[in-house]
Amino acid sequence: MADITVEVDTRQLLALGQDFDRAARAAVIRVAERGKQLIRKEAPKDTGRLKGERSNGGSVTSDVRKVGQGWQADLNVSAIRERTNAQAAEVVSVKTGARKAITLRPQKAFDYAKVVATGRPRLTVPKRAKAFLIPVQSAPTSGSYIIAGGRILIARKSIKEQPANDYPGRAANQLQREAPEIVGKTFDDVLNKK
Repeated sequence: MADITVEVDTRQLLALGQDFDRAARAAVIRVAERGKQLIRKEAPKDTGRLKGERSNGGSVTSDVRKVGQGWQADLNVSAIRERTNAQAAEVVSVKTGARKAITLRPQKAFDYAKVVATGRPRLTVPKRAKAFLIPVQSAPTSGSYIIAGGRILIARKSIKEQPANDYPGRAANQLQREAPEIVGKTFDDVLNKK
């Protein structure tokens, strides 16, 4: 019996594997970009921070990286209330118009994106102050209010419960429905460019 030698050129298989890896990476990037758009769309509109507007202290970012043999993207929503130093403020009486100078304590930076998404229980006792300061759009018509740094604040001994607003969950559900089409189109685009 005769010996038969077969030679296989695996270069094309390796090139095909590289093409698939490149397509997978591109697909994950496109899915992550669509995820960022959906989070911005679903986010509450109060300040714009949760929509990822950097000028308002917020951001929606993605981190794409190789994990094992595949690719992964993590999306992150951040809405920062910047740290404030102690600042001069005035308490204004609506009834008399009298003003009294006060100093507000420094506040740590606070990322409230998670609190909005998961909710917050009713807060009844401030930890380090006499009252909670709540920003409002306009001065109240009774009682008193505080003016600090151009903002109008009202003081309250408690803050009502804030229900969860699962905007990331709504965005994730929509993304899950759209992802197969995005991935399929990306693979077609990348693999058919040859």
